[in-house]
Amino acid sequence: MTSAALLVMPSLAVAEHRTGLALGSRTLIADAAESAFCAFSSAAALLALGLSAWPGWWCAGPAAALVIAALAAKEGLEAWEEN
Repeated sequence: MTSAALLVMPSLAVAEHRTGLALGSRTLIADAAESAFCAFSSAAALLALGLSAWPGWWCAGPAAALVIAALAAKEGLEAWEEN
């Protein structure tokens, strides 16, 4: 499922962003940002999974989780400030 999200979400984010701009829909533009974040999270998860398979790289998963959490908090704060 993670690899499918990595394949689909970037193009969905671009299409949603373009449509949101054309329609003047802030909601659709925000959903495009969420789709792009989903693609990034999927990439980070797959990278962490691959790295954790190497000996000595057991910390790749927790490190990726911290990066994703920090970016999610940043996105949340930006969304909160825009309203």
